[in-house]
Amino acid sequence: MQEYLIAFGREPEFTITELAATARRFALPLQWRLVGKTVGLVTGELSEKFLDALAGTVKVAEVLTEVKVSKEEIVSFLSSQLEQTERCEFGLSWYGPKLPRWLMPVGLSIKNQLKNESRHVRYVTSRTPVLSSVVVKKNKLLPPTGYEFFLLPEGDKIIIGRTIWVQDFEAWSQRDYGRPARDARVGMLPPKLARIMINLAEAREG
Repeated sequence: MQEYLIAFGREPEFTITELAATARRFALPLQWRLVGKTVGLVTGELSEKFLDALAGTVKVAEVLTEVKVSKEEIVSFLSSQLEQTERCEFGLSWYGPKLPRWLMPVGLSIKNQLKNESRHVRYVTSRTPVLSSVVVKKNKLLPPTGYEFFLLPEGDKIIIGRTIWVQDFEAWSQRDYGRPARDARVGMLPPKLARIMINLAEAREG
């Protein structure tokens, strides 16, 4: 059965509860465990409708493999995953507690290796170890043509995934800032938190 890495938003505690509750509502028999404070490893089938119903989950990656903590192994595996096309775009996100020095040149090593094969490669980076959903979406790093590799250390290994879904930040921004006006009498609850509460309430009612 397929495994996925799920990146939580700003409120991991709410996100975990929402994920479990919404899975029950959708009758999805998911198994999951925490890997660190902001990432969950989920086993089961995830539908796009289920993911779009969530408010606290910001990114989902399909697990590809586990490798030893080794620059050479990571460069070799990631290079093999990039399809043999003339042009490709890719980026890396590190979900560990601290970005190790040896990992910093990995992206450039892959880019240079592919350029030596006469391929046009664009390596997308940001100022932080994790590429945001905005960066991933706007730089076209989602399937079928783009690649964001999700790197998660666990013990002496690194779990590698390929991001397949990111939260629709434009839709959430429209809900939050596109309203005609805020009404203090009705309430000023952030849309994402409101959706999480609704998901929890619907699960309890079901």
